[in-house]
Amino acid sequence: DSLICYLDGQRVIELAADSLPTSFSNVILGKGHNLAHSDRDFDGEMDEFRLWTSARSEAEILDNMYKSISSSSTDLLISYDFEDGTASGSNSGVSTLDNKAPSGSAYDGSLNGFDGLSGGDTSNFVTSFDLANEWDGSAWSEVSAPTSGPAQLESNTAPSGFTADQVIIGMGVSPDISSKTITIQDKLLNAGNGFSGTGTVSFDNNGDSTEI
Repeated sequence: DSLICYLDGQRVIELAADSLPTSFSNVILGKGHNLAHSDRDFDGEMDEFRLWTSARSEAEILDNMYKSISSSSTDLLISYDFEDGTASGSNSGVSTLDNKAPSGSAYDGSLNGFDGLSGGDTSNFVTSFDLANEWDGSAWSEVSAPTSGPAQLESNTAPSGFTADQVIIGMGVSPDISSKTITIQDKLLNAGNGFSGTGTVSFDNNGDSTEI
């Protein structure tokens, strides 16, 4: 067995898992292993935390990275979407994160050291990150084609030319980009079978343009 870590959907390290625990009583998010240590706080933002009872493949991680997933997903034990309060609002009365997975309230999260003060900069709910604008073969999930943010292609039929920060090719598909131009401002993430056809993929972050 091994422990595999991914960063932004990319494998970054793999370690032998011989010494890892097989069970645990608590999962602490945003701090070191001991809540008493005030110098080990996580300085950042979290969204869509999930804990599974089976290992996720690289393709599954990429495919779901910019999505809200079904609460009934197979092997999903814990799912916190962090939508239990109002972004930047008065949330001082919120003390629990609801577990949206089938296991339910048995795995609800407890908020410790959470002030939830409107306008406060210590700890509060904030606006969620951008979810992917998904292409199903005939239409985008949002009103129009993306001009920024993540875009996810879930069909072998590719849309007309568009621009996105990240482009994710969904599992099991190979979008045909024949005679089309896609502009990617950050990165291309392939959870599927890559592009097919002959078209142009332009990477704006380095000025490169590649015909594939």
